[in-house]
Amino acid sequence: MKKTLLLAFLVGIALQSGAQQLSVGYMTGISNWKRVNINGNGPVIRNIPNEGTTSWRNEAFIRYQSKKNLAFEGGISHTKRDLDEIVYIMGCFGGKDSKIEELSISYTALNIGLQYKINPPLWMKCPLLEKLRNYIGVSFSPILANTLTKHTYTSYDIAASMQQQAIENNTRYITLSAGLNHTLVYQLNKHFNLLSRVGVDYIFSGRYNTVANAKGSVNLGISYNIR
Repeated sequence: MKKTLLLAFLVGIALQSGAQQLSVGYMTGISNWKRVNINGNGPVIRNIPNEGTTSWRNEAFIRYQSKKNLAFEGGISHTKRDLDEIVYIMGCFGGKDSKIEELSISYTALNIGLQYKINPPLWMKCPLLEKLRNYIGVSFSPILANTLTKHTYTSYDIAASMQQQAIENNTRYITLSAGLNHTLVYQLNKHFNLLSRVGVDYIFSGRYNTVANAKGSVNLGISYNIR
């Protein structure tokens, strides 16, 4: 309900802005995650085993395209990642203990973006390309992160009997992300547009320093012109 009210609020603001083109839409895509450590020698990109390096992203957005090659976007997106780590510890006298740690992180973000159109002049001479708009841009997103951690401990003694214990922790925190993106908008007709976007984002959070904090994403979407 809160997401719907917020999106309606963004639509109301844009309707008062006198936009050249105003549209609402939906975008979805896949992201690949890495862990980036930034130090005095520059960024270091690392892969982390068993981390769930891919995730699916969904976003509802409103887009305002001005008459001066600028485009503004506001939207709400959701991404969920599941991470698993299994650790085995050998016990004494032939017994064995195992620990399974499952970490699930969901991100709900309020996305704010600014883009600039860079259509080459030759595009206007091609009937197919004259309806295609090419943008590069930046984005900034306050994020509400919800982390669910589940630890399952299993013990096997020398008589092969088993004891199991599960502990769950749920943590919420607020963080920020910033990124760069490239967007293509193709106008199908006076009402509908197709969109594609490639972008990279970095999440500013040290809460879980073993979790990937940067992602590259590919997204496809559709929008409807309401003005």
